[in-house]
Amino acid sequence: MIGIEQTRRIQLALRVALMAMLSTSLGDIVDDDPLGTAGSGSFTDSRPANCKPLPDEIYKTDQVEGPIPTNDWWSSLAWTEHSAPMFAHPLVLQATPQGLSVTYPGPSIVASERAIVGGAADGDLILGIETNSTFSEARFGEHSDWFVQAVFQNRTGTFKTSFGHGSPFVYVEHEGFQPKITFAERPVVWLQSANGACLGISVRGRAYGLFGPAGSTWSQDDEGHVQLISGRDFYSIALLPDTNKRTLELFRSCAQRHVVGTDVNYTRSDRTIDTAFTFTTKAMEGDPGETLYSLYPHQWKHLVSNRGQTELTYQSVRGDLQLFRGQGFTTTYKIQGMLPHLPAPKEVPAHLRSQFAQERLTLDTPKDTYWEGKQLGKLTTLAGVAEALSDTARQSEAIKTIRERLERWLTFAGVQDAEHFYYDKSWGTLIGTPPSYGSDDQINDHHFHYGYFIRAAAEVARSDPDWATQWGPLVELLIRDVASVVPNDPLFPRLRHFDPYAGHSWASGHAIFSDGNNQESSSEAMNVWYGIALWGASTGNTELLDLGLYLYNTELMAIEEYWFDVDQTNFADGFPKPALGIVWGGKNDYTTWFSPEPCHIHGINWIPFTPGSMYLGRSPAYAKRNLEAISLDPLDQIGPWQDLRIMYSAFVNADGARDAAREATDVEGGNSLAFMNLWCEVMSAHGQIVPSVQGDDPFSLVFRHKDSVTYAAYNFAGVEKTVIFSDGHEMRAAPHQLTTQTVPKNKTK
Repeated sequence: MIGIEQTRRIQLALRVALMAMLSTSLGDIVDDDPLGTAGSGSFTDSRPANCKPLPDEIYKTDQVEGPIPTNDWWSSLAWTEHSAPMFAHPLVLQATPQGLSVTYPGPSIVASERAIVGGAADGDLILGIETNSTFSEARFGEHSDWFVQAVFQNRTGTFKTSFGHGSPFVYVEHEGFQPKITFAERPVVWLQSANGACLGISVRGRAYGLFGPAGSTWSQDDEGHVQLISGRDFYSIALLPDTNKRTLELFRSCAQRHVVGTDVNYTRSDRTIDTAFTFTTKAMEGDPGETLYSLYPHQWKHLVSNRGQTELTYQSVRGDLQLFRGQGFTTTYKIQGMLPHLPAPKEVPAHLRSQFAQERLTLDTPKDTYWEGKQLGKLTTLAGVAEALSDTARQSEAIKTIRERLERWLTFAGVQDAEHFYYDKSWGTLIGTPPSYGSDDQINDHHFHYGYFIRAAAEVARSDPDWATQWGPLVELLIRDVASVVPNDPLFPRLRHFDPYAGHSWASGHAIFSDGNNQESSSEAMNVWYGIALWGASTGNTELLDLGLYLYNTELMAIEEYWFDVDQTNFADGFPKPALGIVWGGKNDYTTWFSPEPCHIHGINWIPFTPGSMYLGRSPAYAKRNLEAISLDPLDQIGPWQDLRIMYSAFVNADGARDAAREATDVEGGNSLAFMNLWCEVMSAHGQIVPSVQGDDPFSLVFRHKDSVTYAAYNFAGVEKTVIFSDGHEMRAAPHQLTTQTVPKNKTK
């Protein structure tokens, strides 16, 4: 007789085989056969009438092949003739008709009541050519995990510039003309090397180093602009932290080791995510070796080693960037535990059962991918409420409804089909229809929309592995659309939404804004990574489990630093708020795209409340500061999204939140009264989460009440397992269910 675990292994093998077949079948899609299949699912490559077309022109060089990277800090380079400002930090770059504009916005950062603004990308200097001729366009060329090449070309020659996150350097290769650098104002030359190849200059109070190859010289004209006189075809420039001669020499020693590749790799242990960042350099002259790079707060606060750290820093809207010398670094984050559903109190209040019995377990007619996702998310959470309350009948009812609706979306039934997905071969993206918020012609917000679908699919897969085998290949296409790590994926770009160096996601597909790319709802980004982790665990796919945990925990660190500034080290002086609504490349906004009201500004970074939202309570002191700021804001309105505030307040006063939840009558569109009440009852009964205590399984949490500690772990395996917590406690977790154990505080190890 085949056991449950053996059955799951067989199903996993079948799914892997299906995916292998899928890669071939998708690659063979042709215009006269618009149907693509993935397991039992199907989609089309013909654009539906209600989806706006993506641009025909993609600004890439002929050498670029495969799916187009979008939703990145530099994406505007692919969407426009030149580019919008690209905030690499510490530099901001912009492709212009004159060449590459380079600005250091750090000294111009200003704060107000409602924003932290990093200064205009108005060009301290422009890297161009000596003829003063212009370029009709710039195209993106070679690119890696956080570096990109902007290529300018005209009839005279080619001009390639390379730059990336954290790098103070811009590397240039040219053919057919001599380079020229023009300045916003006449620069101050404060040092020139004896051989003339190295120049230290200041423009608008910002220091730069200009580094030509050996034997070259910089010639300055009457207006102060400089031209490189050289028989070689490369040079570099760098933003300097100061005008110290030793600093210039440090940068000169690395200047001709051009970065030609960047790579991020993550590994998971029982309790940590370790992420290795590697720079590949090419020695244009001299010896190969180290480069210089600056780290964001979410990186330098969590280094495995401080090797290569200097005392030099840059200013940015993310906080201070610290300068290092080396060929790479590694960060380590403690894994924040999560659960697929919450552990009900030992004694379930009658009102909670009554409230759940009144919840409707049906779905309205789909509106678009985002609002349909919210419906699916709400019902998925209610299925978890049913499981917590041991209401198997209602749980089955909810799962059946979710399964049927997902199958409707994951099947293309012909041009009359109102809800389905289509694959755009030119850009390499899967687009759901009906679309919304630019998810079609701008590739916006796919991670927000599809996160709800993926988590809903994971909930079905958790109870129905046969369904996961049949429909999983198309679910995993949705995962690959938002965050592919498939080597040389022929269908989707690598980590479309996630910026591995910045540590968080970007929402806009094109990033054509004066402040670069942006992301509003950090919590909806967390929702998709939570969903991917759940899908990986539910289907036995450790690659996707590890991917979800990497993305979830990395984005969490960035949220705590840049959206919340929990440690109060990054927000600029003069900005009084404890949270942001939108993080941009070049500024931080206390607002949303749809409302200036505090309930929405804070709430947009809480929704959707799910069992995966417990990370919001990692710092009760911060939660208290956050709630106090909302109530003191003159624009505060108590009514809208009051349920979210009640649930968030449980991190500060769980009993008060429980009482308020019992009286509430209205909820945000993706929430339910039943889940709000369960959340608050759980917090009141079990206490606050204890992030300092971890299980050796990621699907575990620890709660601490005034006189007890509750350990919880969900076991996805088919056999009992022992979960060992970092405080020494051990607990046997039953297969395919949530196990809890409450012990007196004085009994913990």
